[in-house]
Amino acid sequence: MDQILDQLRGLFISSLPSVILLIFLYFFLKIVLFDSLDKILAERYRKTEGREKEALDAVKEAERKTEEYAAAIHAAKAEIYAEQESLRKNLEAERAAAVAAAAERTEKLLAEGRAAVHAEFETAQATVEQEAAKLARLVADKVLFREAAA
Repeated sequence: MDQILDQLRGLFISSLPSVILLIFLYFFLKIVLFDSLDKILAERYRKTEGREKEALDAVKEAERKTEEYAAAIHAAKAEIYAEQESLRKNLEAERAAAVAAAAERTEKLLAEGRAAVHAEFETAQATVEQEAAKLARLVADKVLFREAAA
């Protein structure tokens, strides 16, 4: 057993510089490499998180502007539709006025035409009555002269 302990003691003493070097290397790497790497990663995370927040803010702003533009377009369309409706009503009123004026002119022309036809009828009737009276006298004269001659 003493021999094993001596061997172990020798191994321990010979491995002591390696262990010390390994401990030194651990602290050295921790201080030099890992701490600065942790700082870089933390800074990167902070910047990434900031950029992500900025991107989300930009998306929200874009959505807000999209809603504003949609509302503006809707208002513009409503205004255009109102103008079109007003124009349509004006044109409808103008058309109705034009139809009424045309109907009035037509009625006036019809009345004038009826009056002219009536006047011509009266004239023609008077002429026919005069001619009928002349013919009646002529027929009566002829019939009476024939009877008188007979």
